[in-house]
Amino acid sequence: MPRIAKYVDMGELACLIAPRPLVILAGVKDHGFHIDGSREVFEVVQKIYDKVGAGNKCRFCEGDGGHEYYPALAWPLIHKYID
Repeated sequence: MPRIAKYVDMGELACLIAPRPLVILAGVKDHGFHIDGSREVFEVVQKIYDKVGAGNKCRFCEGDGGHEYYPALAWPLIHKYID
């Protein structure tokens, strides 16, 4: 959605799927989405998930690389929620 950041931040946007499971992946060397910002977004997500009684349904995983997919981190959590 164009210019959505003008109206909401990413943590608020991510919480729109609560209380359904959410796995957020971030790379510690991602220069486009800095890890500190990703951690801050997850803090917002965690607080909202906690408020709706779904704090155990959101997870944050940090990969050791950049902006990429981390299947070894993601899939065990995804399977936990869908199995």
